[in-house]
Amino acid sequence: MFAWFKKQKPPLDKEETEARLERIERVIRDLRLDWDQTYDRFRLLHARLSKRIERDEELRREAEATTTEGEHPETQSVDARLAAAGGTPPRRMILRSRLIRR
Repeated sequence: MFAWFKKQKPPLDKEETEARLERIERVIRDLRLDWDQTYDRFRLLHARLSKRIERDEELRREAEATTTEGEHPETQSVDARLAAAGGTPPRRMILRSRLIRR
């Protein structure tokens, strides 16, 4: 039934075997490099997200601390909250838009 499966394969030359082995090793090496690059990108992205989350939590804590001092959250101006949080002007613009959305 499966005569082609039972048929003997011709032996490979030593040069063919070595060339095939080198090709396979090269492919594995390239895959490892690609994986290392992907892992590094993921690790960097994860670190950035972690820092961003920490900054947002600090901002929330500072905003809560300023609101617990006796001011009502609606009466406190957005600019006052941003000044308390600090940051660069582009960062303040982002924070301002987030606070206005709330």
